[in-house]
Amino acid sequence: MPALQQVQDRQPDQVAVIGVNYQDFAGDTRDFVNRLHVTFPALVEDSTQNPVAQRYDVHAMPDTVFIDARGVVRDRLYGQTSAGDLRDAINKLIPTR
Repeated sequence: MPALQQVQDRQPDQVAVIGVNYQDFAGDTRDFVNRLHVTFPALVEDSTQNPVAQRYDVHAMPDTVFIDARGVVRDRLYGQTSAGDLRDAINKLIPTR
């Protein structure tokens, strides 16, 4: 999540980061994002209601899905990702100036 926060901080006009905590408790998610100083939205899907996970075929965490402005999945990173992995995936989607 710190790498995602860096992306949000560096490119707020080009990238919208939304965290979805899959099968978690609201209090645990809140503590986690507060501890990491996350400022982007972090939603919680509990163990029974997982519409976002179902929509994007998420079965394990972490799973980073890159969705364009039209709602089309353009890329996906499975497992832990580095800042470099995120940068490379974003650079494929957003032309550099």
